[in-house]
Amino acid sequence: MSRILSARITPFWQRMPRFFLFPLQGWSLLVIGAFALAMLLIPLLPNLIVLLGVLTGLVVFIRYAFEVLEQTAMGRLTVDQFDITNGHGEKDRPYQLAGILLLDGLLSGLAYNFNPFVGFIVTTLLQVALPASMLILAINGRFSRAIHPRDLWFVANRIGMPYLGLWGLLTLLSSSCMAAANLLSGIRSPWLLLALATFILLYFTLVMFNLIGYVAYQYHRELGMEVEVSFDDAQDGSARQAADAAEQKRAAIGQLVALGDWPAALDKAAALVAEQPAHTGHRLRWLKLLWLAQPKEAPHDMRPVMRQWLEQGQGAAAMDLFRFVRQLHADWQPDEVGQVVPLAQAAWNQKEPELAMGLLAHFDKRHPAHPDVPASFWLAAQIASEHYRKDDLARAFLTTLLQRFPSSPLCEDARRYQAVLDKLKPA
Repeated sequence: MSRILSARITPFWQRMPRFFLFPLQGWSLLVIGAFALAMLLIPLLPNLIVLLGVLTGLVVFIRYAFEVLEQTAMGRLTVDQFDITNGHGEKDRPYQLAGILLLDGLLSGLAYNFNPFVGFIVTTLLQVALPASMLILAINGRFSRAIHPRDLWFVANRIGMPYLGLWGLLTLLSSSCMAAANLLSGIRSPWLLLALATFILLYFTLVMFNLIGYVAYQYHRELGMEVEVSFDDAQDGSARQAADAAEQKRAAIGQLVALGDWPAALDKAAALVAEQPAHTGHRLRWLKLLWLAQPKEAPHDMRPVMRQWLEQGQGAAAMDLFRFVRQLHADWQPDEVGQVVPLAQAAWNQKEPELAMGLLAHFDKRHPAHPDVPASFWLAAQIASEHYRKDDLARAFLTTLLQRFPSSPLCEDARRYQAVLDKLKPA
């Protein structure tokens, strides 16, 4: 994982030309071109085959579109950088999205039946919330969270006013898609018209998914995401080249481990770290080998690296190492108290709430004077509400934070969070 400062990332509104070029890159162009050409086969096939083919093709394409969104959110900004073997996509994304759209349509219809003005307001709010729903699906894949008002508000609130800019751009792109399709009205052949209209629709769909993924990348820290490519690598396309260059050395290390030659394997792993000291994966591999080969020396070497990763926001790497050590020593705990709460935050970001709460358990009693105690209550409140749906417990954590640490910088966030919980409390 790479440390990313959002301030270094070009804002999405300054990058619009690249979004329009994205579907014209290699594999993406091949995908939308193949689907468009497939439309020309419709008059040659039975109706049932056509229906099944269109539905299957739609599912396959939406899966690819979500892959684009998720790979872009990881910092892979061009198709040649995509790593489908390390993708985070889920096969049910199209069905989840269809469920959201059907639910939105149902709510909108009910609202319009009740009152046209209410229907307009509800429909607008649902349209504004749709990008947040797609981001949530890409981040954690949970349908229940992608439709929950609390989670939708969290995403929109963390991004801030630019979220409305994202929604506005997506609305303009949808209108542009329809306008471009209308330009084809002079074509007489219905099958050629269908093929070209399909190309236009899929083209704009990829533009929009790419845009949403980039917004997730730009605001990954605010959304609690971990990215895999630094902005410099993402911009100049060197991430894939660097990975290929190191592949042979990693394979050699694996062969040495298989032969039981731990000293040589450690030497080669250390050499990789020396060649690319900023490469988290090389350092992570070296530390894992160290724990296996020299368990007594490993904690000493691990301590400063873990501290650096947590300070730099590389929580995913820290959690990877933490889980590995826990597999070797089930009761292992960080020997630096200052690493406990950041590790818990990293566990929460990695969608491991049980592990996060386990690290936070009784932290205030074990270390009552530690400066991370307010942060432990704040994080525990978020997990209690957003994962366990125990808002009363979350309020208790927030109340303790506000009462015991009234001067903490987290109090303002705690009050806002408390206000949101109060608004969502059933009457």
